[in-house]
Amino acid sequence: MKYGEWIFVAVVTALLGLGLGLDMLLEPRSAQEADIQSRRHLASGSYCPVPSGDLSAIMTTANLGDGELGLRRSVVAAAEPDAEQVALEPQRLSSIDVDELGPQDSTGVVDAFGGRGHTSLSVLSPAGGVASSLCTDQPSARWLFATGSTARDDDHYLLVSNPFREEALVSVRIMGPEQDVDLPLITEEVVRARSQRVFYMSENLEEVPSFGMEVTVSRGRVVASRYSSVDVPGVDGISLNTGTRSPAGQWYFANGRVPTEGEESLVVVNPTSREALLSVLFITEGERVAPPELAEVVVPAGRQVTVNTSEHLSRGDSHGISLRSLNGVPVVAERQIRGVVGSIRGFETAFGVSELVGDWAVPVGTQEGGSSTLSIVNPGEGSAEVDIRLVTADGEVEPQELTGVVVAAGRKVSLDLTGYLGGGMATAVVDASGADIAVESTMALEGSYGDFATTPGVPLR
Repeated sequence: MKYGEWIFVAVVTALLGLGLGLDMLLEPRSAQEADIQSRRHLASGSYCPVPSGDLSAIMTTANLGDGELGLRRSVVAAAEPDAEQVALEPQRLSSIDVDELGPQDSTGVVDAFGGRGHTSLSVLSPAGGVASSLCTDQPSARWLFATGSTARDDDHYLLVSNPFREEALVSVRIMGPEQDVDLPLITEEVVRARSQRVFYMSENLEEVPSFGMEVTVSRGRVVASRYSSVDVPGVDGISLNTGTRSPAGQWYFANGRVPTEGEESLVVVNPTSREALLSVLFITEGERVAPPELAEVVVPAGRQVTVNTSEHLSRGDSHGISLRSLNGVPVVAERQIRGVVGSIRGFETAFGVSELVGDWAVPVGTQEGGSSTLSIVNPGEGSAEVDIRLVTADGEVEPQELTGVVVAAGRKVSLDLTGYLGGGMATAVVDASGADIAVESTMALEGSYGDFATTPGVPLR
């Protein structure tokens, strides 16, 4: 044997010996953990900022694929937290209370391996309130909110989560109806690595009834959410919303409702340096409603404008909303309800969606039961035929009554899903043909909670 061949044999023998030694020294992983690690290249993460207080926060993930989905659930924390690992079967739902993963004031994290998952967060407050929020898979250097309030009896919190190992520097711009408001206390504020920081807006902005926010990050990337609590005579409730990363030239809302008492508002913020000119259209079950006074709504640069829908529709009307920028200047839009919807006095804010597609996923139901409604709006010129299936903890449900639902052009349809949920939670998967649509779910709880919450769908591509 040649000298070079002897060298090759010696190196291979040494490597084999090293591998055997490490195999004896290192603790073996479970089959489930090894399987999750092997699919790391297909991983995606979802981040769910959680407010503090006496409340229950449940993260729910649906496996929307055909194969097993590996989940690793944890919280963003300075110390490396213990992670809970789950192998989730296809078309199944799995939920966990964030408190089981770490301390309060934490951001829940769901890492999914090997497929497509859909994660959302529901929050219940025994003091009176229900909220639902989509979790995000994309930390960003910019977040936007159209509405907020530090009026008396309104508590407004900005939750900023930094899931990375480098600190982030965060600033907040406030945009009101009249002028920008400087907040020196939220300029280049540090959000420590792997932490969640809460800004109580009343400490920085005293009794301002309505404003929008732009969160910018000069170092790092973050996830920003807004938690609001309202307790005024006749109305109390909570709302939780992850912000949007960018403005858009159009916004769609599938489920509006003019309260029988109180107000519903469409709130728009223009974060750009140009004036925006908007057209607002309401879509009901029977017609399109285009108020002439909303044909050209001016939103000055850096300002907020509020449209009171009860000035244009009748009390109790159910409707969708289509908002379009006429001059191409993008904006951010949210819908806010304070008042009586059905038999419940509540409060909620909800973002619209900025695109129409054929396939959607949206969370429905709560951990405490209640009622659940799915709303579908078709702003287009062609009819849509819609099939709906429900992904639950026990598997997939495809009710015949939810197959072949027709949503005519320029119309809205609302479907009561309560009887299909068995008092629990699910993810509704909505598939439309013939026309693109927008969807939104509404959860309502009576009794001690006495509140409602709406959640926009997430496009499936």
